[in-house]
Amino acid sequence: MVTHPFIHISCILAAIVGFDVTMTPPAPPPSPEDSVNQTTRLEKTLLSSRLICKGIAWSFAVAEASVLLASQFPKAQISSFVLSMLVTRSSPADIRTTKWFLLGTVLAASGGYIRVLCYRTLGPRFTFERTIARDHKLGTTGPYSWVRHPGYASAIMVFSGTIVWNAAPGSYARECGPLDTVLGRACAAFFLPVMTSVMIVMLGRTWKEDKTLEKIFGQEWRDWADKVPYRLVPWII
Repeated sequence: MVTHPFIHISCILAAIVGFDVTMTPPAPPPSPEDSVNQTTRLEKTLLSSRLICKGIAWSFAVAEASVLLASQFPKAQISSFVLSMLVTRSSPADIRTTKWFLLGTVLAASGGYIRVLCYRTLGPRFTFERTIARDHKLGTTGPYSWVRHPGYASAIMVFSGTIVWNAAPGSYARECGPLDTVLGRACAAFFLPVMTSVMIVMLGRTWKEDKTLEKIFGQEWRDWADKVPYRLVPWII
């Protein structure tokens, strides 16, 4: 698949912005006086790794975009420096737009957009910690009229998309040698298990939160669940 490098870079930018938005809390956690915190120790550990994962994702995204830009201006002095630092094997020409790259970046970008809609719908009620505010109100509009847990669904889209984009043939990570270095392998060994664990935890949270919300809101939640029967993906699950 032949695509102009600047289109490829635009896809990277959209995807990494989606990842960054998803990993950035839209509001501070509520105070203990105003909420009941149900976050487990595992969830707290995963939350604490958020900044490291953002740094890793941004590093690979910037590296891929930089290599593509440098390859477009090979006579520039800075291009030679960038390519010598970031490409340890193969050639920048091996970075290419594949169906897997498009799938990954589209998932990450669209998931990030849905995540923003969730932030706007719930406002300060959207927290990364699993908390129930004492004045909590049930969110049933916007993306919450599509599925009951669009925040988790969109995050899973973003995380799986980011992994697909970077792990697929044609990516900077696969073609230019960062995974041949100790640092690159360490980044991958940290990022992949953490992101996989986060997605598994999110799946588990959907059941727990449904039970908690039904207990708190009773018939209001059951009426909403009748109208919105799917937790994550319309007509599937």
